[in-house]
Amino acid sequence: MDLRGSEDEKKAAAAFEAGTPFATVQVTDVSGTQELQVRKNKDDYYAKSSAVAGVYKISSGTGTGLDKGLDDFRNKKLF
Repeated sequence: MDLRGSEDEKKAAAAFEAGTPFATVQVTDVSGTQELQVRKNKDDYYAKSSAVAGVYKISSGTGTGLDKGLDDFRNKKLF
């Protein structure tokens, strides 16, 4: 069994490390705190989570969807 990881996984990890921090999300519940980090490298977005191992390339739509302030994520329904 090859435990070194695929070439794509290595490229994604290298691109994540070289990328600029774009968004960090922390969610806390009874089981603890989980964190999602998103970094931008050129026109690509890469995500790393504390819940699962590895670095993943995500769609640019998902990346730009995180480019909001905290108030944009709040539920603004009155009823």
